[in-house]
Amino acid sequence: MRLFWQGKKKPYHTWLISYVTFVLLFTLFAFVMTMVAKNIVQEEITKANREAFSTMNTTCHTLKNDLDKLGIRVSLDKEIIAALQNNGANQALNQQNLRKAISTISANNQNMDHISIYDIAQEMMVDYDGANRMQSAYHEFLPEGILPEDADYASWKAFMRQPHIQRLCKNQNGDVMYLQSIPMETVEKTGVLVCQISAGQFERMFPDINWNEERELLLLGVDDAVIYQSQPPLLQTESVKELIQKGEGNYTLNQGGKKIVAFVSENEANLTSVYALSAGLYWSGLNFFLMIMTLLAALFTVLGILLANIFARRQYTPVENILKLISGNTFSGAPRTNEFDYIQTTLRGILKSAKESELLKKKYQNISFRNAYIKFLREGGGSVQDVFGQYNVVFEYPVYVAVLLSINDFSDYFGTIDFENENEQELMELAITNVFEEMLGDEYHTLSVRIDENMLLCLIGMQQETGEDLRSRIGEAQEFTKERVGIYYSVLLSETFSDLQQLQRAYAQTMDLFAWRHGMDRDILAYQDVDWSESRYEFTVELEQQLLESIRRGAEGEAGQLLRQIFHQHETRPSSVQELKFMKYDMMSAFLKLLRSGTLEEGGSEEQEIGALETCLTMEELYSQAQALTEKLCRAPKKERQAKETTLGDKVMQYVQENYADLNLNVNELGGVFKLSSSYLSKTFKQQTGEILRDYILNVRLKNAESLLRSELKLEEIAHQCGFIDAGTFIRAFKKRYGTTPGKYREQF
Repeated sequence: MRLFWQGKKKPYHTWLISYVTFVLLFTLFAFVMTMVAKNIVQEEITKANREAFSTMNTTCHTLKNDLDKLGIRVSLDKEIIAALQNNGANQALNQQNLRKAISTISANNQNMDHISIYDIAQEMMVDYDGANRMQSAYHEFLPEGILPEDADYASWKAFMRQPHIQRLCKNQNGDVMYLQSIPMETVEKTGVLVCQISAGQFERMFPDINWNEERELLLLGVDDAVIYQSQPPLLQTESVKELIQKGEGNYTLNQGGKKIVAFVSENEANLTSVYALSAGLYWSGLNFFLMIMTLLAALFTVLGILLANIFARRQYTPVENILKLISGNTFSGAPRTNEFDYIQTTLRGILKSAKESELLKKKYQNISFRNAYIKFLREGGGSVQDVFGQYNVVFEYPVYVAVLLSINDFSDYFGTIDFENENEQELMELAITNVFEEMLGDEYHTLSVRIDENMLLCLIGMQQETGEDLRSRIGEAQEFTKERVGIYYSVLLSETFSDLQQLQRAYAQTMDLFAWRHGMDRDILAYQDVDWSESRYEFTVELEQQLLESIRRGAEGEAGQLLRQIFHQHETRPSSVQELKFMKYDMMSAFLKLLRSGTLEEGGSEEQEIGALETCLTMEELYSQAQALTEKLCRAPKKERQAKETTLGDKVMQYVQENYADLNLNVNELGGVFKLSSSYLSKTFKQQTGEILRDYILNVRLKNAESLLRSELKLEEIAHQCGFIDAGTFIRAFKKRYGTTPGKYREQF
């Protein structure tokens, strides 16, 4: 650019570039800020609408529970049942008793518009005002969607004589109607509890929502029949069916050229809720925000133009100076009290923040590399080159050796300075690795990773094997760290190897040495220092876990057999002093885990039991003492252990598996069985099993239904045997879970 614009016009074009650059920068910043803020506001609007829908859903669920409780109480009320059964004896007195009972119920349930009881024998509807013959007034109680609008009295009477168990429907006036047959326990019904809630009363349950706006709430029962629908409707019937098939979630759809946002949810009361509102209403809060952000974007653009003009009028070359600042050159020649000083200070602050962000990013990248590196060492899979390549680590040399530094004591570390745990570990690692690398010299290259709180694994790369020179330098570093820094650690060296893919084997060698270091009495121990053919004994981690598990279960015979297996190898040959030390250490470590978990019976102590193992002088004595301690621990009360191991979640799962065919089995029913609230039971079940209780009940039912589909049973019979109210409910649940209908699934077999 400088060569192209040589001559008198150079300053002018420099100003022009500055002018355009600042305008574009400010405009771009305003645009990015607007888009980011828009996404945040959209998320908040969606969250607010979801919370409003959740509140509605909870209110509907609570209302259904209140109606169910009222229905059960009335259907079991002995006075109401007696009044309905003794109609022939004293009709006036019976009606008076019914009116009195209804008056009491209405006073306690003021959120319902009308409560009445239908006397089947007398064909009369009784409420607190009196009794009415229903032959001329039955249209008020005609269920919409179940009976046609022009149904006659005989059809309505036959419908009312059917058994109704906690049934929700809608009458011809649009009111919510709840039906419960009386009595509940007998087959022959003498009456029906009828509760009515008007649309106005229903909408008053949601005081924060303006129902005059373009929004709609639908409630559907188990048979997808509309129980309640606010007016005017927004969703078409086909759209409602499509939403129900899709299941829970929020969706955007087009209804007659108008965009609608709809929320769908299924609650524990077997109700499906659909809440819909126009997209314009849904995003109403966003329009004002976008207008404000547009004004701010325009303001930023104007500020950019003004700032560019100031630079142009004062004949600055800001782009050139900014580039110098970013490239690290010293800025000079411009006045120190002008707009450019402010920009210069701001850019320096931005560069400082960028460096801090880069350091933080590098720290997290180191943590990720450490985790991947340790995972490869412990689990294998893939290659170490892939791990190094993923994090841009270059470490290639002809010869390698793995060195494990096991920190034994750091009590004198930096005197009495109190560090936070994480900072102290990082500072210790830094102190050890710095001294280690410095003392080894330029001939050796190290890659150090902390694999545990008190363990560092150093991978050393070198051009050729150096024999005792490496061990000598490591000893100097070990002594220097102990004397000058106050940290004492043991050094465990693997065999040398030439292929990085053998790193996992080298790591395993250092861990084998770690298990043996207690009996070797050496500060530096190499893998070749141990005669593995004579000294190795079989007390693996798997054997230890099997022994501890059998003791926890009280399986004395199994534990004794495992103990004999561990000590059997020493019956055929004499044991060395080192092997006795190792075996004592491993036995003490294993039994200490049990003693600290509270397995010991009353009257014993950790010190006594572990001390008895430590004083053993022969392998036979150690075996005898370990056998006695095993028998003692196995005698711990089994009932207490079983009670601890059997959780509430296990009991609930067992109950569901035994009673899944019960139509009334749900979360509320289980709460009554276990004498807990349904919310607490659901929360505890989720914590202990990781599953939602309602979903678990459905899963058990569908799993058993899947097995029955291989038989010749009809779908209706399978539905009832698996706890579904009818075949339609079973088909919908099966298709939602498996993506196909039960009939098509059955065709596979």
